Amino acid sequence: MNRKLWLALILALTLVVIVGLIVVSTQRKTVYSGAVEDFLLPVEEYSWEREFAPEYVMIHFTSAVVEHRDDPLNMDYIRQIFVDYDISVHYIIDREGTVRCYVPEDRVAWHAGKGEWANDEKYTNKMNHYAIGIEIAAIGSQKDMGIYLTEEEYAALDDRFKGFSDAQYDALKLLVEDICARYDIPADRDHVIGHQDYSPSKNDPGELFDWSRILPH
Repeated sequence: MNRKLWLALILALTLVVIVGLIVVSTQRKTVYSGAVEDFLLPVEEYSWEREFAPEYVMIHFTSAVVEHRDDPLNMDYIRQIFVDYDISVHYIIDREGTVRCYVPEDRVAWHAGKGEWANDEKYTNKMNHYAIGIEIAAIGSQKDMGIYLTEEEYAALDDRFKGFSDAQYDALKLLVEDICARYDIPADRDHVIGHQDYSPSKNDPGELFDWSRILPH
């Protein structure tokens, strides 16, 4: 085999390897490096393939307070709610600040529901396709929880479950900064939004949430 043929063969094999690496890279799921993946949902059943790069981060809170008043922030109870109601989110942060991944970022999670944003029809009822969703294990104010609990039921809850812990704010800040940097999303209130901003009928992250703890002043 002459030298030119050898060079052509080597070049062809090199291209095959490069293309293979690119394919593997694009197929690999994207998960925040600080997250644990022990709570992953079956992606084919609880998400769609992503068509568009994320443009927003959406913040929520969640709990199992309706059925488990004595242990409403138990992560197993909360995960079961997602399973039972066919909903999903990319990340959830527990009271100790542990970030758990439910759905990789390269998939569309089902968390935003119906709503509108930025006077742009492409986001109307379709924000799932454009946002990374983050849940925080917490119970909101009495007003926020009014659709779930009576005043008496809310007052009877352990105050440790209400609001957001320092560990959660610290973990959320790092997570939001990382997501915004990787997808070139501006870290401001126009792009890091609450569920209630998109859908005013929602109550999260609610009036107890301090946005200044995660975004630049």
